[in-house]
Amino acid sequence: MAAGAPLLLADCDYGPRELIVPGVSGTLVPVGDPLAMAAAIDRLIADPDQRRAHAEAARLRVRQFSIETIARRYAELIAAVALTQPEPAGTLRFASA
Repeated sequence: MAAGAPLLLADCDYGPRELIVPGVSGTLVPVGDPLAMAAAIDRLIADPDQRRAHAEAARLRVRQFSIETIARRYAELIAAVALTQPEPAGTLRFASA
């Protein structure tokens, strides 16, 4: 995605649908369907505009997985969960070693 290649992925249970938007930033074909894979390859070879559009959309999508973006999302999640927790009953103290 980051390299700007058009993506053609098998639609397995976990991963591809989280990475791309089918038909926008890549192409999905059913798992174990070599005819669908071959047809999708043929379509991509025959349509340079689609390849370019998918590659550009994939480059934009990959930004959503940058370290900065993921770290910010984790921080937001942790802050949201922390707001739902009751205040601790007392001060937490660690025994000295």
